Amino acid sequence: MKGTELLKQEHGTIEHVANACDVFAEMLLNGIKVPTDVLHSVAEFLRVFCGDYHHEQEAWFFAMLRVKGFPSKDFPMDSLRREHDRLALLTHTLTKAVDMYAASDRRADAALMSTLRALAELYSDHIWKENYVLLPIAEELFTATDQRVLADTLHMVNLAKGTNARWAVEQLRSSIGLCPECNEQEPRAV
Repeated sequence: MKGTELLKQEHGTIEHVANACDVFAEMLLNGIKVPTDVLHSVAEFLRVFCGDYHHEQEAWFFAMLRVKGFPSKDFPMDSLRREHDRLALLTHTLTKAVDMYAASDRRADAALMSTLRALAELYSDHIWKENYVLLPIAEELFTATDQRVLADTLHMVNLAKGTNARWAVEQLRSSIGLCPECNEQEPRAV
């Protein structure tokens, strides 16, 4: 499989979680309590899978684009880098908001709901830019050898960080699977 296809697969996993964030925000807005372990699992997924694992994959991908002559200071690269920073900040904010939610006997506040919504929106936009702007550009720029190098590099990242990333995915799936309120709302696509 080509390296760009592997990245797109990873984006699918992230997109499912972004959609779940929106579902959880809606549940909270409607007065449905979301178990704290589910929300902690979302925050952990975003930190480990997106922040540690996938961010490293994208760093290598962006470096390969630069080597191929793609400008790193223009759209979409600079915009995507700023979004990575914003997503890391929102993930940190989510962790704090979930801790407050847990301490307040699961009374949702505006910060928790708005952070979940912001994460859902920004991840959806971010992934759209990568899937429909950046990856097609890479498809044009990369030779078959470049694609193999990217796939091999992603495999190396997977060997180094994939165990923790897969654990975060499984923890999230498990916590959602054990949540009757969550299963009624359809975030199971994670």
